[in-house]
Amino acid sequence: MEVAAIVIAVIGVVLVIVVPEVRRWLRLDKDQKPVNAPKRPAFRGELASFEGAKRFDQFILDNEGQIVFIDTFISEENFDGSTEGSNPHFVLYDSCFEPLCPGEQPSPLKCTGISYNIVGLSEAGDAKFYKFRGQCGLYGYFAVLNYAGPHQGLMACTLKALSVEDAI
Repeated sequence: MEVAAIVIAVIGVVLVIVVPEVRRWLRLDKDQKPVNAPKRPAFRGELASFEGAKRFDQFILDNEGQIVFIDTFISEENFDGSTEGSNPHFVLYDSCFEPLCPGEQPSPLKCTGISYNIVGLSEAGDAKFYKFRGQCGLYGYFAVLNYAGPHQGLMACTLKALSVEDAI
């Protein structure tokens, strides 16, 4: 009985080490990059203010047509968009041309900004756009596409979610 258990254990270890499909399925290679993998521009941090939105907007503009890594979040109370459904998106306002009333949230009626459409989330299992514990987050590799506008006062940009394998 002990010999059979040892043989099964050895076969299991060999399969995990040797068979790439098993390694991918167990996500053992998830964070390993090839030695010659390109370094991607990255944006990390909170989008809590007009200044944070301007930094993110400039990062996206500087990297139009490129693949980037994003790890950012915004409080749910300041979030304008939807993380669910067939058209996930969010808007970041970077300035207002009319003063906001106390407690008023920025909107296209008084502010300028960029509307970000997120596509490809279902195909790229590694990228995430989510709400969790009062915050909305965007995490993963994205291709920056179609930066254009303005349209009704807002610029527009598409962020296409990519898997780690596609990004490197």
